[in-house]
Amino acid sequence: MLKIKGKSLGSILKSRNEAFYNSLWLLSERVITILFTFTVGIFLARYLGPNDFGVYNYLISIITLLSPLTALGLNAVVVRDLVDAQREDHDDTNVILGTSCVLRFFGGLFACASLLFVDIYFNISQNNTLWLVLLASANIFSCFQVVDFWLQSKVNSKYSAILRLSIFITSSLVKLISIIFFSCGLKTILIIQTFEVLASGVLYVPLYKYLKGKIFNWSYNKNKAKTLMSKSWWLILSGVAEVLYLKIDQIMLGMINGYSTVATYAVAARLSEAWYFFPTIITASFFPLLILAKKESEEKYKHTLLDLSRKLFFCALIISIFITIIAHTAINILYGEAYAESATILIIHIWASLFVFMRAVLSKWLVIENMLPFSLVTHISGAIVNIILNLILIPKMGGIGSAIATVISYSISSYFSLFIFKRTRVMGWIMTKAIFTCFLIFRGKNETIHK
Repeated sequence: MLKIKGKSLGSILKSRNEAFYNSLWLLSERVITILFTFTVGIFLARYLGPNDFGVYNYLISIITLLSPLTALGLNAVVVRDLVDAQREDHDDTNVILGTSCVLRFFGGLFACASLLFVDIYFNISQNNTLWLVLLASANIFSCFQVVDFWLQSKVNSKYSAILRLSIFITSSLVKLISIIFFSCGLKTILIIQTFEVLASGVLYVPLYKYLKGKIFNWSYNKNKAKTLMSKSWWLILSGVAEVLYLKIDQIMLGMINGYSTVATYAVAARLSEAWYFFPTIITASFFPLLILAKKESEEKYKHTLLDLSRKLFFCALIISIFITIIAHTAINILYGEAYAESATILIIHIWASLFVFMRAVLSKWLVIENMLPFSLVTHISGAIVNIILNLILIPKMGGIGSAIATVISYSISSYFSLFIFKRTRVMGWIMTKAIFTCFLIFRGKNETIHK
């Protein structure tokens, strides 16, 4: 049997096939989720109206802010430890699962208590405390999602994908039936959403029992808890900064301009952000090639980075131009006249995709160069800029101002900030070259067409 670095050719091919099918399941889940989110969002927006749909998106945005505190940055850390544990003579999988589950449970409790405390003193829920507490309490049970980490470590995310899709599709269909056939309102939708969040955690317990055994075999270890938290603390900060960076606009819109503005902005943001999964998939596919290019030569490595950046920027440019052209027609057909302002917001917001797409390349570059802490720096800078600009622009321009703030903050965190630090300037210049060469290619094609 042919062997490569101690591994048989058969085992290597098997691993690659497993990785491929695992990625296929995750991709399928992502595409189906986006389609259902998009479809359900249209019906919710139309049937609930701008005010109630704004309340719904506002509350969901606040709950999203809790996710880093609940997750405690343990996702990648736990997966890595589980992979290592399965390779060692002494398999402490049960200790890792039990300890991480307990940590996430108390993280969820802390997040819920913190939210309640902030709401009591600052009324961020806008008198919707009950719904916030219900959603936050349901989110505590996401601690059982450590089962998903176990499946990831085995490169077998099929079961997690099926579970998540089943919950999400069921919840989506119940929402549609409730509003279309029974004319149910916001309260019913929020109750369904609460059960969806609860099920997304609790149903991992019977899944684990089906695949492996009872969770009662798990155990908590104090030393393991300290080790996990020492590895994940900066990921918590990065997660908080990232969520603030992505979701603070809708929260600030709700607090400053009211729920209707949140609704018009949310409609535009969903259409704009629906494309964000694309660069993640592309860069994940190119990641091994980047690593190999790095090992071969610096010149080939930079060329591969440039080529990938150029391709993604070009894709984002085409999408942005296309959405800009069809924005008014699409919003009118899909959502109706009540959301007419969403078109203008969408025309602005979609241009943030230029930087989001290239950000995907930057993220992989940071991993290869062992510069992950810089990701935290960029997210914090993006969040600060976003908050400041929202405070200035929202009172004057509403959702349009928030869209402008989003584009500017994305450009600073994913591009302009690279020129501040000496170590990141090389990536900044690669991105710059990609942008200019892309525009030259685009301009050349236009000139050829006109001739």
